[in-house]
Amino acid sequence: MIAAKAEHRTPATPEGAEAAPAGQVVDLMAALEESVAKAKASRGETTDGKHATVHEMP
Repeated sequence: MIAAKAEHRTPATPEGAEAAPAGQVVDLMAALEESVAKAKASRGETTDGKHATVHEMP
């Protein structure tokens, strides 16, 4: 394989070797937004764009 790469050739595929099956593509940003929305909903927070209420610490 190294010799083939050094000579700018495509290395030979070993016999019996198969290409790995393609995995599922995940939209990470959509997954993050969904996770944040679920977390906020479980805490009773609203997602109406209003800011949180700040309280003085004792």
